[in-house]
Amino acid sequence: MDTYSLLPYLRKLKIYIPYLSVLCYAFFAHFTQRTAVIEFSLLYFLSFTLYLWASNILSLRQIIVLGILSRIVFYDSTPLLSQDFSRFIWDGHLILEGVNPYQFTPSELIEEYNSNRLMNSLYEIMGGLSQNNYSNYPPFNQFFFYLAALCNPYEIEALRTVLFAADLGILWLLQKLINGAKANLWIGLYFLNPLVIIEGVGNLHFEGLMVFFFALAIWLIQKNRTNLSGLFWSLSVFVKLIPLMFLPLFLKSFKQRKKLGFYLMFSGSSIVLLLPLFQGNELANFWATLQLWFSNFAFNGSFYKLGKFTAEYLFNYPAYKFIKTHSAAVSAMVFFTSFYLGIKNSSTDKALKNALLILSLYLFTTATVHPWYLITLLFLAVLHQQKFVVVWSASIFLSYLFYTGYSAQPWTALSFIIYLPVFAFLIYENQRIILSVLSSWDVRRRQ
Repeated sequence: MDTYSLLPYLRKLKIYIPYLSVLCYAFFAHFTQRTAVIEFSLLYFLSFTLYLWASNILSLRQIIVLGILSRIVFYDSTPLLSQDFSRFIWDGHLILEGVNPYQFTPSELIEEYNSNRLMNSLYEIMGGLSQNNYSNYPPFNQFFFYLAALCNPYEIEALRTVLFAADLGILWLLQKLINGAKANLWIGLYFLNPLVIIEGVGNLHFEGLMVFFFALAIWLIQKNRTNLSGLFWSLSVFVKLIPLMFLPLFLKSFKQRKKLGFYLMFSGSSIVLLLPLFQGNELANFWATLQLWFSNFAFNGSFYKLGKFTAEYLFNYPAYKFIKTHSAAVSAMVFFTSFYLGIKNSSTDKALKNALLILSLYLFTTATVHPWYLITLLFLAVLHQQKFVVVWSASIFLSYLFYTGYSAQPWTALSFIIYLPVFAFLIYENQRIILSVLSSWDVRRRQ
């Protein structure tokens, strides 16, 4: 058989090669240990290569099939790279027993569960940081923990099913929100992204559910159903708090009547969802834990590390003081920038572009950037056809080397490897905008 007659078969084979990523996920989920850094890194980057291939050549139907299969293989596995799931299930069982998870730390309750094998096991898995602090997961997130507890002993699979369903919901909404000849490419770049799959249905982080409610709110705004949008925006915030920073961006996106309905619905829904925090000292406990997370811990920051290095070695400014100052400065910068852009711009599309800008600004400057934090940014990026987050979703996986002790130093070559390609691609992708801004500055200076 000559080469020409083989070409049709080779073309068909090319389409099926990306499905090898399902095997990568299966090995990752069922046959890899957390300490096997080289092994799980190789599996991740191989699946990432196949993901880029799949996004570029597969039809939408094939993308959907591959994305579903890639998630199914994680069933009947325990999250490999995160122990957060143990706190989710712990909180869910507390609610099931009528105990408010914001009222006590696990270490304050563990004596009562000496004879409970499940609770003792969860307590050991969650680690000292979670054991000694109140829950920092918002109330609507806790509702899903409660649902998982009802499914005992299948809590992990229940959580996984919720996140699987959320990903399918996002897939449906992306088809509504993205138009154009390359729509399949951008849908694939989100739905097939290994970071989304592994950190979502794999490691059970709830960014996917938050993105689903946020995407639904955006779609409803486009459909001119702003009241209902306010409800789903509130649900999104009370799964994860991130969408709060986008609210000011939409100040001038609606007509006055629609704006009033949106913010009234958002406020009313939020008050109802906050009720579990107003029974006693629960709100103070929740707020104290949030402050602790944002002002005491640092992991995989970029500009934060540069600032910390400068403060310590050039100005002899203590690290424990710098992180508090830095976190307050970042919060103020994001808050005022968001309000400024919201007042300046007057369309939903511009507001969404500014949401990408605001969240990028936050993640580039904050002290802590866990890999799953990028899921929301990736969603915003595919809406506006920005690929620098795709690059970041590859390089950020290297930050797991920090977890495993391969790099104990706060500023290492590993940080450059993670962030340098991201900044380089960001500049390359937006070079026209950058050159335009620099040119306008030069004209103003000469005038």
